[in-house]
Amino acid sequence: LSRRFSEGKEIIGEVRIKRGAFIGMNSTIMPGVTIGEGAIVAAGSIVMHDVEPYTIVGGVPAKQIKDYYPAAADRPL
Repeated sequence: LSRRFSEGKEIIGEVRIKRGAFIGMNSTIMPGVTIGEGAIVAAGSIVMHDVEPYTIVGGVPAKQIKDYYPAAADRPL
C-alpha cells in the first residue's frame, strides 16, 4: 500500500495495472489508481486518476490523448 495527500485528505491504496497496459519510462502512478486493460501511459507522465481501458494518456498531470481499439472487430458501430 502507498499513501498520498489530496486536498487535505490522505489516500491509501494499491496501484492496479490491468492486462496489456503499457507504462512509459519515468512515469509516476499515484496510490489508488487503476490503469485499464490495454491502456498506454506516455513516458514521464504523472497519473493521478484512473485510466480507462484502451486509452492513451500523457502529460503532467496525465490527460487523455486518444482512445483506440485493438482490432477492427471491436470497434463500436
